[in-house]
Amino acid sequence: MKKQTSSYHYGHLGEELLTVALAQGRLRGPTGLSLRALARQVGVSPTATYRHYKNQADLLAAVKRAIAEQLAAFMTRQVAALPVVASEQERATMQLQALCEAYVLFALEEPGLFRTANSQAAGQATSLDDLVHNAPFVLFKEAFAELVRTGYLSAANRPAAEITLWSTTHGLATLLLDSPLQHLEASQKQPLIGQTISSALKGVKD
Repeated sequence: MKKQTSSYHYGHLGEELLTVALAQGRLRGPTGLSLRALARQVGVSPTATYRHYKNQADLLAAVKRAIAEQLAAFMTRQVAALPVVASEQERATMQLQALCEAYVLFALEEPGLFRTANSQAAGQATSLDDLVHNAPFVLFKEAFAELVRTGYLSAANRPAAEITLWSTTHGLATLLLDSPLQHLEASQKQPLIGQTISSALKGVKD
């Protein structure tokens, strides 16, 4: 009798592979992503995985999209928890501050996922189009639109301001994970995050 290698139906195998890949990314970062290793974990032949992901780069791209959605949801929850304020401009600045802080906090809480989300497959680089449609970056762009609408920032200065805040936020997250700053106590990191983002946000005001 022919041995059955898996109880998963091929129609659901893609979802199962992605779930396991995310779990591995959380534990081991991008080094945990291997189609052959995933096949072993799920209990199917390596050939079966190629029906859903044509290669390692294809798998990584799917994992990165899923992480981006998780990060965007985390950022959205932080904004939803903000207190109500009367001033639209103050609300706009609070939203962007919260989004940026949430980005850094996610990196600290989920270092494996954060590193996976910012990794590259061999021989490939993230395109500008990938960034523009990245869920967290979409939230970031929407928050900047509110800064312009409420008069905190002019449309002419918006591009440079976006780069300033994005590089500050992403750079701080990376430094707190992979530089000597990682050794700071948690009680030191939180105020550092808030003060750094606040300074950058004040620096781009017209």
